[in-house]
Amino acid sequence: MKAPADPTMAARYDHQEAARILCNLLSTYGVSSRVVISSFSSAQLKAVSEASAGRRDFFIQSLRNSDGGPDDYSIDDTLDGVNLIYTQLNRPLIESLRETHSLIGVWFWTEQSVENHAMYVRVFQTCRNIDFFYSDRPLEAMAARDALNASTTV
Repeated sequence: MKAPADPTMAARYDHQEAARILCNLLSTYGVSSRVVISSFSSAQLKAVSEASAGRRDFFIQSLRNSDGGPDDYSIDDTLDGVNLIYTQLNRPLIESLRETHSLIGVWFWTEQSVENHAMYVRVFQTCRNIDFFYSDRPLEAMAARDALNASTTV
């Protein structure tokens, strides 16, 4: 979920109202159970968590590594987990995050990483236990995931 980074726009932006509208639309159209909301903005995540209190059936993920660099990955208890950048992805990090976060997602910048078979191997086989993978080619990514999972269970 986008939130303004520019201080002038941020001063005019109402996080609570945006979150209320979003949560109501998800409920109205009955799609919330198929939704993951993520944002770099902790204020936006807090507002969504508050707006959905007592009626949430979607996930709220803290989108991290906005600068592409490392992160401490600490999150508020009202969130479901973190989304980390592909360039920081490694098995020890995933194992560490699994101890404190219920859900883990991976995203990537196309300027830094190419979505290809090597990426799929790293995400789905080497690091495993990834709950969400944000792909520009979701059908290809899921086919690769299924093939890699099948090859490791034989």
